[in-house]
Amino acid sequence: MPRLQEIHTNLLDRLREAEPQGRLGEVAAIDAGLAAAEHKLAAMRDLAAMRDLAARHRGVTQEEAAGRGARSPRLQRSWRRRSTRGSP
Repeated sequence: MPRLQEIHTNLLDRLREAEPQGRLGEVAAIDAGLAAAEHKLAAMRDLAAMRDLAARHRGVTQEEAAGRGARSPRLQRSWRRRSTRGSP
């Protein structure tokens, strides 16, 4: 999300520069990009909030919910079953 926030900030700076100079085509293009970036940021924030809420409900840490933590015991069991297939 930090990269998208950087893009959003850059678009705002470009818009502030283009508007006073009357570059209407560029302003329209920047507005479209800005709207898309804002929509994506909102979607990412909503997804993160839902993931955190679900993690708290399950008693999982935020890192585990984001896929950065340890695997769940259920996944570890299924991984062991798959990795031992075909072994003598």
